[in-house]
Amino acid sequence: MDESAEGTQFTLLDTSARDAGLAMVEKIGHRKLVDLALLRITKDDFNTEVSAPLKVCKDNVKPGTPLFVFYENRGQHTHASADQPQWHLGVESATMTEAFFSHGVSGAAVFDVEKNCLAGIVSQQRLTNSDTAEQCLTDTVNKKPLLKACSLLIGTVFVPALDIGTFLGQEQF
Repeated sequence: MDESAEGTQFTLLDTSARDAGLAMVEKIGHRKLVDLALLRITKDDFNTEVSAPLKVCKDNVKPGTPLFVFYENRGQHTHASADQPQWHLGVESATMTEAFFSHGVSGAAVFDVEKNCLAGIVSQQRLTNSDTAEQCLTDTVNKKPLLKACSLLIGTVFVPALDIGTFLGQEQF
């Protein structure tokens, strides 16, 4: 979905693929920077019970923080990865999980288990230690993509809480 989808109306499906109502795309963030979309769901259109508003964490998670990722009507415990940390105003934070999630999990909620708040939204898979990724992912005999045993780490990138807060904070709905 790109910026041209703003104003488009979609049918929402629940986890059992039943019609759950309608949503209007209000805003779409730049994919490489934020990778988020803000949907307006009117209660009259939404056929599934909605609980209390979601609390977004006030800070980004630190490496090693226990996380829980909700996806595909289930979830998985993991931790914030210490690999490729980011720094903002001198504070170290993580934007990857230690767990690898398959394609189709984008948009899943990443919760900080200790603070009970939304720490991020799953965005993409990432191979780390990229200078060796080519060697680790190529079968030298057949030249086919193949993950070999090596020091390559695989994680899942998420849009962190501060980016979500900034994205949502600009909206007055």
